[in-house]
Amino acid sequence: MFGIFIGFIVGVVTAPFVKPIARPVARKVVKTGLAAGQYLHELAEEAREDIQDLTAEAQAELSEKKMRKATATTTATH
Repeated sequence: MFGIFIGFIVGVVTAPFVKPIARPVARKVVKTGLAAGQYLHELAEEAREDIQDLTAEAQAELSEKKMRKATATTTATH
């Protein structure tokens, strides 16, 4: 219990001195976190676009393959 009291007193006494230092540091940490989040969001967006492009290309190839197969079957039966 005595340790808690000493910790409280130390906190009250040092707060005015620590606050001017801690606030800019905390702001920098938050700013860095926001920048990292934005960067990760951009990476995820690029990855999503790449996956959409690959999916569209694969679907186009499958459609083209079906069309060639259908054309070959139609030509062979006539």
